[in-house]
Amino acid sequence: MKLIQSLNLLKEVIGDSFKYIFKFFIFSVLVSIVFCTDEKQISDDDYVSSYHSLCKDICMDLYFRDKPYLGVNYKVSHNLSISAKTSLINSIDNKVYSHRLYGFDLDLLNSETYKFIFSFDSNKSIGDESHNYSWQQVALIYFKKNIRNTFQIIVDANYDTDWTSNQINLIYGIKLYENIFLSMGLVKNISNSDEYYKGFLTINLNI
Repeated sequence: MKLIQSLNLLKEVIGDSFKYIFKFFIFSVLVSIVFCTDEKQISDDDYVSSYHSLCKDICMDLYFRDKPYLGVNYKVSHNLSISAKTSLINSIDNKVYSHRLYGFDLDLLNSETYKFIFSFDSNKSIGDESHNYSWQQVALIYFKKNIRNTFQIIVDANYDTDWTSNQINLIYGIKLYENIFLSMGLVKNISNSDEYYKGFLTINLNI
């Protein structure tokens, strides 16, 4: 009799525990889906092109799309440069907001008139309600240049563990002065067939 009572009690305890575990599992999945969706949307809203800057040693970039960014690039060697960018508008609707990128460009193939570049950036956004989001960005860049003009075709991907967003960029640049370059670009999210091309501008100054 005691054995049967003990088994019944154990069954009730296991049953109650399973209910709580199951509810916690469902809650975790739903929270994961919500944050994944939020992060992907934020990455699309905060997208910054992986454009390649014409940098001799140290240069600064001003990037204009939905909000302005300031960037600094440093050419470490003949085929490697590192960069950091930050949004200049750090609040939206009186809520703290910032977006930063840290990365590098590596020349895979370099000739006198064109080169292929691998680009990597780590993104970090601090948004509404102090939620922190981070994701990675990789790109393959075709960069063609002549004396006064440049042209870039960029295919890149923003991604995290549970999602990926792909973009294509077409960028035309002109030399305004000896150390000042202006670039005009179009970007399309090719993961979303309904999205149109969006424009952006960059000003690149060699220091």
